[in-house]
Amino acid sequence: MKISTKVEYGLVALIDIVANSNNGDVVTVISISERQGISKNYLEQILTPLRQAGLINGTKGAQGGYVITKKPENLKISTILNALDSTLLNVTFDNSMKCDESIIQSIGNNVWNKMDSNINKIADNTTLADLVEEYKNGVASSAMFYI
Repeated sequence: MKISTKVEYGLVALIDIVANSNNGDVVTVISISERQGISKNYLEQILTPLRQAGLINGTKGAQGGYVITKKPENLKISTILNALDSTLLNVTFDNSMKCDESIIQSIGNNVWNKMDSNINKIADNTTLADLVEEYKNGVASSAMFYI
């Protein structure tokens, strides 16, 4: 399974928006771009499907930016992944191969179907809040204090 940069950067952008929006303030594309090292143009392409899916709202203009539309604890990773890449959570296999059909069926039942189930279970049980919390804990634990 290969996760695209679109999906990775989409998750990064959402975590950045949540972590840097104080009391619902908008977060600019430029600020996300600078903090995360993602080109502004590519970031705008990534944010478009998230906006179209209703996960973020965009405001144009000098004071424009993005804000998340739902509470992070109510936003499942599966919803985000489906907005960014609708095929990602669908494990598929080619059962039309010219091999022994019972072997192919056994592989499908014991490997691919279980992988599909587990991937979807993780994506459905993980929220954006979980990722933001882990990010904030990582930032806090990596901070250096000098006396």
